[in-house]
Amino acid sequence: MREISASILSANHTNLAYDIELAKRHGCNSIHVDVTDGHYTSELIFGVQLVRDLTEATDLPLQIHIAALDQERIIQPFLTTKAESITFQFEPALHPERLIRKIRAHGKRVGIAITPATRYEQVEYYLDEIDVINVLCVEPGEGGQRYNEKVSEKIRKIRAYLDRNQLKTRLAVDGGVNQKNIEVLRDLGADVFIMGSAIFSGA
Repeated sequence: MREISASILSANHTNLAYDIELAKRHGCNSIHVDVTDGHYTSELIFGVQLVRDLTEATDLPLQIHIAALDQERIIQPFLTTKAESITFQFEPALHPERLIRKIRAHGKRVGIAITPATRYEQVEYYLDEIDVINVLCVEPGEGGQRYNEKVSEKIRKIRAYLDRNQLKTRLAVDGGVNQKNIEVLRDLGADVFIMGSAIFSGA
């Protein structure tokens, strides 16, 4: 089943509960929360208290994406929240296997995110151990960016690999996803469409 996840990075941060309810009424299946440290990314956004509050404010599942340098430390408090899943950024992860085990041990679904420049072969080893591979179609940490067409071939290759090996790992696309390209991304094989500006700003 295909899924639309609303990224609150592009929502009105002074009225998140309202925007999330609006996203739900328009058919979104989950909420995507980016957590960044201002070091790996240029911006510092969202923290564990917000995640705790949002799990009480909505019944939509929360999917956390950690894009930070010291991921092992930053992930720790999120493990005890009611978030459904935690995705970590592959590039700064020193011990991906350890992060996978840690997240899984707390009963959460596990994802790995890769930037536009990262070749999917670098994470191929882990694809049978995770629940979702999140292909970033823009650089992490800033909303409203334009979809990078160079990523399309990578999405197609990952879909082929997952199907060839009969893996149930879901393929998510994140960044620049909108009403104009969502059908193309679906045809390339994406399962989960993470959308921010297209939902909250109509972009």
